[in-house]
Amino acid sequence: MYLLELVEIFSAAHALRNYPGVCARIHGHNWKIKIGLRCETTDENGMTVDYTVLKTILLDLIAEFDHNLFNDHPYFINVNPTSEKICEYFYNELEKKFPPAVKMNFVQIWETENFSVTYKR
Repeated sequence: MYLLELVEIFSAAHALRNYPGVCARIHGHNWKIKIGLRCETTDENGMTVDYTVLKTILLDLIAEFDHNLFNDHPYFINVNPTSEKICEYFYNELEKKFPPAVKMNFVQIWETENFSVTYKR
């Protein structure tokens, strides 16, 4: 089995609902996202999947949020945009978009240098 990892960084804001502290106010982060993928085989060129395909899929999803407010996204209208729920959303959306040979292993997201969340099934 081959394990692939891809990392990207983007900026976005959120405001936590029902939170008894300053994070209830709109505030931004430079989010770091790392995705882990599994592939069982390689193609005739010895590649599991073209890296540019993976990167394009991830960047297209990031574009929905980059320099935006998570709370304004249709999914997060009724879901509290915590790091945990953001991580889970990215996992579920990416899982639908990757080629069949590529399986999701995990998504890890950092909201600060010192705090990250990992989601996997």
